[in-house]
Amino acid sequence: MEATGAQLHRFTWLSDDLIGELPIEWNWLPDEFGPNEDAKLLHFTLGTPCFHEYANTPMAAEWHREKLLANYSSQHVIDGPFD
Repeated sequence: MEATGAQLHRFTWLSDDLIGELPIEWNWLPDEFGPNEDAKLLHFTLGTPCFHEYANTPMAAEWHREKLLANYSSQHVIDGPFD
């Protein structure tokens, strides 16, 4: 089957009665709903905090923290001769 990204995103191959709902904390919209410590997944709809205009939106600090963790690299020192 070939499908566009929009078709996949909208589940167009399923009838509506086969599509369930997510609890709201699994699709939390902080820029629309405000902060929520119980949110499981943040969905920035207006713009992600990587853009200057949205860097300080509600829950942007959590986004910046996760970005730092995702980009973290542990450096290991290797002892021994280098040929």
